[in-house]
Amino acid sequence: MEIKGLTESLGVAKTSLADQQRNLKQVQNLVDDLGKETQTFEIKLEISDLKKDVNNQTALIAEREKEISELEASIALLK
Repeated sequence: MEIKGLTESLGVAKTSLADQQRNLKQVQNLVDDLGKETQTFEIKLEISDLKKDVNNQTALIAEREKEISELEASIALLK
């Protein structure tokens, strides 16, 4: 694949990642709001699980950001 194609693909990946980050932030805010209300024990456990899921997704997004940065650096060297 030529550099132009790689650059375009990288742009699409960055846009997708930004969308995922925005969506995850919205989910995180909703989960935080749920946690502020009085809940049953079972609901508190569900909220705890949701927070763990958000943390896992945050870590995955951070890894993807790092990969994209490394790809950008590699493409810059090829130019």
